[in-house]
Amino acid sequence: MDSQDNTSFLELLADHIVKNYADRLMDLCIVLPNKRAGLFLQTYLGKRIGKTAWSPYIFSSEDFIQRLSGLYVKDPLTLLFEFYDVYKSIEGTKAQPFDNFINWAPALLSDFSEIDLYLADAQDIFNHLRSVKQLENWDIGGEKAGQIQIQYLDFFGTLGEMYERFKESLVAKRQAWAGMAYREVSENLEERWGSSGFSQVIFAG
Repeated sequence: MDSQDNTSFLELLADHIVKNYADRLMDLCIVLPNKRAGLFLQTYLGKRIGKTAWSPYIFSSEDFIQRLSGLYVKDPLTLLFEFYDVYKSIEGTKAQPFDNFINWAPALLSDFSEIDLYLADAQDIFNHLRSVKQLENWDIGGEKAGQIQIQYLDFFGTLGEMYERFKESLVAKRQAWAGMAYREVSENLEERWGSSGFSQVIFAG
């Protein structure tokens, strides 16, 4: 869709809002795909209203979920540093230095978020993953696993604990990764919606 198509859509949306909700804009919430679309919509609404008036709430989809969840979604870099503290508390003297940690931790944090976005059972997933790794490292000749293999399998055995401990740490500070916020809204939708203060939400785009 080119910029002209985007502009036309947002202008039509502004017309629809003014025509149908002019008397209750302050109770209306509009959710758009991104913040840039919201800035354009505010401009179009201002031109059509033509006077000082309360604006509806306009959110990107991510900001809307953050608002409903009551959790502040931290940026990936900040999450990485905070996750390292949790990782060290679990691994103790076996913890890798930060330079090694950053080689694999971002992918793991992305997996944590995906698990929550799909409302999957994290412990089932991590238990299954550890079982897969055990089979991959099983020696059909019956030889004992080496120290490196043992440490490798132990690491996969701690993923569930890392997930839970890090989540607990963030929730205590009303913080989250993206998937956590979506999961919080999904699992507590009635409560979260009841405290939102919006009479109606328009999802557009």
